[in-house]
Amino acid sequence: MVLPATWLVWAAVGLVLVLFWGGYFIARATGQFDDLEQMKDKVREDIRSNGNQ
Repeated sequence: MVLPATWLVWAAVGLVLVLFWGGYFIARATGQFDDLEQMKDKVREDIRSNGNQ
């Protein structure tokens, strides 16, 4: 048996997911993750140059 408020729970979960993914894609599109990508590249470069210590 499906409870009467089940649709409300699914609607709330869907709204949270839409807002999360929308915020993620907006942040990605506006370059808010660029500094993180540069840091990851620098760490990878340091690991390559120093070896796995």
